[in-house]
Amino acid sequence: MKKFLTFLLSVVMVLSLASCGGNSTKEAQKCVEGMFDSLIALDFDAADKYVNMDEIKAFYSPEDDGSAELFMSAVFDRLGYEIINAQKLDNKNVLVKTKITAVDFETLAMDFYNQLMIYSIQTGGAQDENTEQIITDMLFTVADNATEMEENEVDILVSKNDNGYKVMLDEYFLNALYGNVTTSSPEGQYEEDYYDEQTNGDVVPDEN
Repeated sequence: MKKFLTFLLSVVMVLSLASCGGNSTKEAQKCVEGMFDSLIALDFDAADKYVNMDEIKAFYSPEDDGSAELFMSAVFDRLGYEIINAQKLDNKNVLVKTKITAVDFETLAMDFYNQLMIYSIQTGGAQDENTEQIITDMLFTVADNATEMEENEVDILVSKNDNGYKVMLDEYFLNALYGNVTTSSPEGQYEEDYYDEQTNGDVVPDEN
């Protein structure tokens, strides 16, 4: 009977640990989903609960001149995402593999530039109180009509802190979010050095 009770207790403990692991991955996935849903809804204040929005803005425009938020508002409502899987790295960190679909930045920028050139020629470069609104509307129209989309699979690191889980940013995730605003992410973008830096070297990633 004692051996049976000991065995039963061991089973309960194992199941309990498995349950905790499952909850952590689910919470991390909810964090990623909350971030994307907030970005798509253009609710940047809500998104800041899940990710550092200042870093997302700075990736597009280091200077806080309002252009980053304008650009995000124009293109983030076209974002799409799919959670592929989640891997618990340790008691603090979860890796959430995600497919991100975004408007191709190069095509968008070229179309917007062409529209600006046409507008400048038509107006002779003259500006008035309506110019800023016209250019803003032009950007939104170009973004809405964009047909070239980029798909990237990225590993999103989600880390637990005192307030719950939060997405940790890296250049690959930001690049995918902005439709390859920089060079395309290399295949197998998972770099151990980045995650070692984020987790003080405690995480040993499983590359399989």
